Amino acid sequence: MTRKFRMAGSALPPVLAVTFIAALGAVGASSKPCTNCTADSTKGMWQMCGTPTPTLREMVAIEAEVGRDIQPLASTVAIPVYFHIILTDAGEGDVADALFTQQIDIMNAAFSGAQAPGGYNTQYRFTLAGISRTVNNAWYAAGYGTPAEIEMKTALRQGSADDMNI
Repeated sequence: MTRKFRMAGSALPPVLAVTFIAALGAVGASSKPCTNCTADSTKGMWQMCGTPTPTLREMVAIEAEVGRDIQPLASTVAIPVYFHIILTDAGEGDVADALFTQQIDIMNAAFSGAQAPGGYNTQYRFTLAGISRTVNNAWYAAGYGTPAEIEMKTALRQGSADDMNI
């Protein structure tokens, strides 16, 4: 079953709706660069989120626009989350299971509006669907955009398009 998100009379899949909400932050925003942008000249890549930092006035206007045009469904939308840990032959890279439960709690707090004054309580909630551990030295060292990264993500992906894989 695909859960839908209503916006201005249309229905969008949850991933598109969240992407749209994130994009609203860039509409009419100031030209100041985002503070989370980085450049990695050693790899010949520019890694930048591309979102300008809005002024306080622009943030208030965006919040008013989002509150007026987006009406989430009455029910909660559960998003299953799969965590994939890649280890070396020597066991490097392992993470304790308790950290995944804590991460789910943090994500749920953020999407419930509890982490910021005036935060918006969305209908999205995350559930821990699974944790996998794979020993593969090539995948452990895989860089962004490499064939090893694509192979790894293709092999490890679980669930449907409604599920999150980290």
